[in-house]
Amino acid sequence: MKEEKLYQLLNKMTVEEKIGQLIQVAGETFLMDNVEVSTGPLKNLGLSNEMLYNVGSILNIVGTEKIRKVQEEFREKFLL
Repeated sequence: MKEEKLYQLLNKMTVEEKIGQLIQVAGETFLMDNVEVSTGPLKNLGLSNEMLYNVGSILNIVGTEKIRKVQEEFREKFLL
């Protein structure tokens, strides 16, 4: 990506989106059934569903099937 396009992208992002890109969460969070922010590890981190939408990376997921499952769950929960 050229520097100019990078700056254009960064200028389009909100502060919340930029901060979200700095957040990393454990992949197990997304592999649990019926993940709710009100309980469990997400509550301990203080992340809302809105913040999860902007998460920059998901850690500790190995294998095609698990990665695909996390991607599908993310799409179902956060993308309309």
